[in-house]
Amino acid sequence: MIATLINLLTPYGVTTELELLHTLAYVMIVMGLFAFIALLFVPAPYGKYADKAEWFYGFPINGKVAWIVQECPSFLFVLYYWYTAVTNNTSTPITIQNQLTTISPRSILLTMYLFHYFNRSFIYPMLIRGGKDTPIVVMLMALGFCIWNG
Repeated sequence: MIATLINLLTPYGVTTELELLHTLAYVMIVMGLFAFIALLFVPAPYGKYADKAEWFYGFPINGKVAWIVQECPSFLFVLYYWYTAVTNNTSTPITIQNQLTTISPRSILLTMYLFHYFNRSFIYPMLIRGGKDTPIVVMLMALGFCIWNG
């Protein structure tokens, strides 16, 4: 997937993985600035503002379902790539495979990340009491953010 992104961005001067990372970080900063400016004028229609959502935010979705859908990519992508790195003998260096399958700083951090996002994605939403519905557009924006960061 990284090679595909680099190939798509090669005409724009992105030729290495580090340059791709820098480009994606700059895009995220610009998107954050746009969101900051937009939220100065329009209240985000979720939580206590969900009832005031305009029609263009789409139909409401159950808050628990929306939370699970928008947060689960952060858990599932990392779990998938960890599994792929451990089981794919051809593209993953053996030292990384050893660090991911034994107790190492890398495996401890990944395990902590997975526990955190498992809780955030699947346990916490079930503990929400009386949550309000979330407009679909807000859920899709949160989903996009989690996919981008996942």
